[in-house]
Amino acid sequence: MAASPENLLEVLAQLPADGFRIYKIQLTHDREAASRLESVHALTSYSATGVIWYNFVNDEGITQPCLPWQPRPEAECAYTIEWSMAPRAVRATTNVSSGNDGRHR
Repeated sequence: MAASPENLLEVLAQLPADGFRIYKIQLTHDREAASRLESVHALTSYSATGVIWYNFVNDEGITQPCLPWQPRPEAECAYTIEWSMAPRAVRATTNVSSGNDGRHR
């Protein structure tokens, strides 16, 4: 269990390239609804207000902020893929332009 995206990246650096899965606990504030585990397929970062912020990409390909109060990325920012289920050789050199494809929540 990792308390922050930075902590997760530290743990991932110590693990083998495959053989594990990452899940985010999706808590609910509704007593009638159950909390659930959401599969994480990538962890990305971007800079805003002089700070590095993190997003996760779920199994539907939707990018969501790790923290609900973090600022939205600026229109011209670039996402850096910090971790992905893709092979390490591909991850190391990939930068993704933020664009506005409507997939960021």
